[in-house]
Amino acid sequence: MKLAVTNSSFSAALLYRLSHFTGCKYGEGLGRVLSRLNLVINGIDIDFRARIGPGVLLQHPVGVVIGGDCDLGANVTLMSGVVLGRRDVVNGPDIGAYPSLGDDVLVGAGTVVLGPVIVGHGVRIGAHSLVLANVESGATVVGRWTGR
Repeated sequence: MKLAVTNSSFSAALLYRLSHFTGCKYGEGLGRVLSRLNLVINGIDIDFRARIGPGVLLQHPVGVVIGGDCDLGANVTLMSGVVLGRRDVVNGPDIGAYPSLGDDVLVGAGTVVLGPVIVGHGVRIGAHSLVLANVESGATVVGRWTGR
């Protein structure tokens, strides 16, 4: 019990798991309430509809945002201020799509990953990067990544 109260990374992951379970089993309203509670207590905004694999590490979770249809694989590490969200493009094919991260991905502090991006297994993304295109497994990305 002490770990859940004193460790914000553990507490944030635990509240996400609880909001995901209750939101899927008992309805959207309760899932949203628990997601907001996570925001108030830990400063992290994880939509209850996101799918997060086992072993997630939310290193300093304040400012992290994980959108509704994001998929995170096993053993993903997210540093402070990471945003995984939708990229709205007028008349584009990626309206409403969210990123998917593979297993063993490290996302540096302040990084933004937007749109229907697929980040492969074992990828390392440097701090304050902007990722707008797919990243192959095993790659290291820094700065602005548009796939070119």
